[in-house]
Amino acid sequence: MYVQDVRDASYCRYFPATLMGVAQSWFNGLSPGSVPCFEDLADKFVSQFIASRKERRTNTHLSKIK
Repeated sequence: MYVQDVRDASYCRYFPATLMGVAQSWFNGLSPGSVPCFEDLADKFVSQFIASRKERRTNTHLSKIK
């Protein structure tokens, strides 16, 4: 979904429609009124799920194999 030229409130309203599984459960667990703006929601989302991102492996990883 691509949304252009809309207010913060609209982003907050559309955001849950893009979530599935664990992310949807996380969002549903947020306390009502705990997110004052979309930027804050984005920061909370990233801090919650950034650790799940897989690290890209490079040639350097091969030198660590023993």
